[in-house]
Formats: sequence, structure tokens, C-alpha cells
Amino acid sequence: MIGIVTGLVAEARCLRQGQNRFICTGGSSSRAREGAERLVTQDVCALCSFGLAGGLHPGLPSGTLLLPKTVVLPCGGKIETDSVWRERLIYLSRVAGFDPLSTTVVGSDDLVATSESKAALYRESGAAAVDMESHAVGDVALAAKLPFVVVRVIADTHDEAIPESARQGLGEEGKIRPLAVLIELMRRPHETGSLIRLGRESGKALGALRRVADLAPDLAFV
Repeated sequence: MIGIVTGLVAEARCLRQGQNRFICTGGSSSRAREGAERLVTQDVCALCSFGLAGGLHPGLPSGTLLLPKTVVLPCGGKIETDSVWRERLIYLSRVAGFDPLSTTVVGSDDLVATSESKAALYRESGAAAVDMESHAVGDVALAAKLPFVVVRVIADTHDEAIPESARQGLGEEGKIRPLAVLIELMRRPHETGSLIRLGRESGKALGALRRVADLAPDLAFV
């Protein structure tokens, strides 16, 4: 039984219902850490950070599957993912028609929402993408001496900002609050196009996550 940490309910819904345990932490690094620690107390044998990511590398489109070798911590340290588990996922995903990248992602305790902040983080870290859970989950896995892997799909690309209406619409439990999005959009009608584009690209990325989750009930962990 593996423990899987996601930031969004929509990400968790991509996973198969079965013996694995998963927890949704609402796009918060601190809650991701707490959630991973809870999973460890439930006797999971491995931890996975699963979900969407923000693109940093200019050459990566939305829908790109990342199975990273390395997670760069906000403090500058690094955590390596489990090589055997990662290679199994790479093999299965290639058979399924993916072209996964075994690269580097960087963790952030804050949402990296603008193209300028993405560019700065890319210059600083050299990472292909950023998310808010992987570094926290990796820290817990390292302390608990458990295998750890990251499965991420790029949603917003390096040059795309996350609209304020989308940021305000995310609840702590990881659910999108449509009314909050609508209220913010009424205040910022110029964000309509960006919000539609983000929704389209996130949908594409979630579709890729579902296909990855379908490769094996335990995400290829043996």
C-alpha cells in the first residue's frame, strides 16, 4: 500500500480507488508535509507526490509528463526519487505512448503564479517545473526511509500566469469554489481569456494524469 499526496481534489480523482491511501492538501506545502506524515503513521510502504505542475522550461508544453529524478528544495538542497520505482513508471508510460521526462522539479512554499517569477525560478534552479507538494513529501519520505517518487504533468507553461480569479477560487480542502472564481472574475473581467486557457490546459494535464494512474493500480510500485 502506497501513500499518495495531491494538492487538488481534481488530481485525486484521477487515481484508482483501491488499497492505496491518498490525501489532498489544498495546494499548501505545510499541509502536504502534515498529510505525508499522517500517511506514514498508517503504515504505507512508499510515498508519491502526484498532480499538476507549473512549467519553467521554455520548451515544455502543457500535458508533458514528468517523472523526475531530483526534487530541488526551497533551501537549495536536493532529494532523489527512487530509481527502481521511477524506471518502472518510465517503462510503462512509454508503452502507453507517453514520452516522459526524467528531469528535475523544484519545490516552492508559495504559488509561483507569474511568468516573471517562473523565469526567475528557472534561472535559479534550472528545474523543468515547479509544484508545492513534492519537496514536502520527499522530506517526509527521506526521514521515514521510504521509497519516494514524483508524478507530475505540466498544466500552465513557463510564459503563462495563473489568474488571480483562479488563485482565489481554490479552497483549503483542494476544491475549486466556482462562486469565488465568478466574484473575482467580475472584478477582473480581463482575466476571462486567461482563465479559459488555464482551464483547457489543466483539463489536458488531468487527462494525462488519469492515463498514468491507469497504468498500474499501485503506480508500478512493487
